[in-house]
Amino acid sequence: MKEAFGRRWYVALTSAVGKVGFDYLALLCCLAAVGARPNPSLVLLAYVVGALLAQIPITPGGLGFAEAGLTGMLVAAGVGSQEALVSTLAYRLVSFWLPLPVGGVAYLLFRHRYGAASGDSATSNTVP
Repeated sequence: MKEAFGRRWYVALTSAVGKVGFDYLALLCCLAAVGARPNPSLVLLAYVVGALLAQIPITPGGLGFAEAGLTGMLVAAGVGSQEALVSTLAYRLVSFWLPLPVGGVAYLLFRHRYGAASGDSATSNTVP
């Protein structure tokens, strides 16, 4: 890490803190969109529990497991059950599902611009 960032360690730190901070703000925005106004510190606790549940490898990306935990924690934080469910699903849509197609498009654009990797299995199995 020290070799990779050198004197620019603050860029990595800012990126890591910014990713988590904007992710938390996305959850707050989803809650505000459904009309819920819970205590932000309780939402932070629910966010941390949801993030921890997403790390448990029961399902890929904690699908289903993380949503259930986050919804339950938001209800415990004082959000109504329907608002908690809708805001949790909207938050997971924005934070988990929307980046997937964007990443696929970026991958295709990269392959189009730079071509296949030299160690690609499709090209290495051909006989000259």
